[in-house]
Amino acid sequence: MSQLSLRKQWDVAEDGPRTEDGIRRLHLPANRHRISRHDYLPGERIHGFSRSCRAYVLSGGCTLTIAGEQALLSAGDVADLPEGEYLMEVPREDAEALAIVYAWELPWEIEA
Repeated sequence: MSQLSLRKQWDVAEDGPRTEDGIRRLHLPANRHRISRHDYLPGERIHGFSRSCRAYVLSGGCTLTIAGEQALLSAGDVADLPEGEYLMEVPREDAEALAIVYAWELPWEIEA
């Protein structure tokens, strides 16, 4: 079974505007979630580790590799990502900068 799960394409009629504020409205109560926007330039390669989260691609696109599996994400994609190491590569040529927003639900033990 795939570790990467493309949940859907953003639907403006159902989800509202594809903005950071629009995403924040989907994750309430706010004190139970962390929302984080990241912007990357064409050609950037980002290697890191993350908890499981939902990723919203606002603009641009990237190739995301987690646990040896690759997924191409583009503007409007909503993906559920597993916990683990990842490599994100933003295309170099003829590419738009990547704007991506991550949403994590906080464990109940964490006081916000």
